[in-house]
Amino acid sequence: MDASLRVFLVDDDPIILELLAGTLGSICDLETFSSAAACLERLGELKPDLFLLDVSMPEMDGYALCRRLKDDWETQDIPVLFVSANDDNETRMLCYEAGGDDFIQKPFEHSEMLGKLNVAGRILAEKKALREQAGYAQKTAMVAMVSMGELGIVLQFLSKSFACNTVEELARALLEAMGQYDLQAAVQMRLGDEALSLSQNGRNLPLEVSVLNHVSDSGRIFQFKSRCAFNYGRVTLMVNNMPLEDAERCGRIRDNGALLAEGADARLKAIEVELLANQRRACIEAALPRLYS
Repeated sequence: MDASLRVFLVDDDPIILELLAGTLGSICDLETFSSAAACLERLGELKPDLFLLDVSMPEMDGYALCRRLKDDWETQDIPVLFVSANDDNETRMLCYEAGGDDFIQKPFEHSEMLGKLNVAGRILAEKKALREQAGYAQKTAMVAMVSMGELGIVLQFLSKSFACNTVEELARALLEAMGQYDLQAAVQMRLGDEALSLSQNGRNLPLEVSVLNHVSDSGRIFQFKSRCAFNYGRVTLMVNNMPLEDAERCGRIRDNGALLAEGADARLKAIEVELLANQRRACIEAALPRLYS
């Protein structure tokens, strides 16, 4: 048996308390109480893993104490083992109706008591493992939901980018996407011989331009303290407030930031093609009158 198993024993018979203290004191963390009131007072300070309750006690008997425990959300899941000299159907039914988990008849065998506690300890361990698994599954599900939501921002940006016809429109759409992650960002887009640097602080700010120019040559993903830059083709996206205390979120931001920079670069190339096509069209239209004059 796990010696760390904390057991509260409630019985008004001092002989039973002494007997069980000698039997169980060395194999579990046992606390004894001669009344339900004393046990309830102790519960304000400490919760056990298991209750051993005598059925017949003055003032508040074991049934009433068990119902009290099961009505309290802090103790309702703690197993209750009843101890009684009566082994008739009525006593067992009353124990069951009160919310008890098991029953031991007095006088009990040492081996029976140990066996009951071993079973209870094993059940507690299984419940703990299940709770941990459920907690892990819930956490995994929440991470998946968050990841899907964050990926949705990328997809939304890609959709909006098709309606962007200028470099500034595209840069603002990218900053808006980063804002949905609660991130402060700056972006530089280079088209031909011109470059636009933009953030919530303004456009083409000298120091910001200098920093963006520097990190644009630092590889696909470059991180320095709380700043992380994403370079893809003609786009540099720099996040200024990476949540370093949350490693999982930082990882997702790096993945999504790279996708956003790549998507922005693809749209920037399309804008360049459209601009060149418009320039050629304008040149042709300007030359036509001269051909027919």
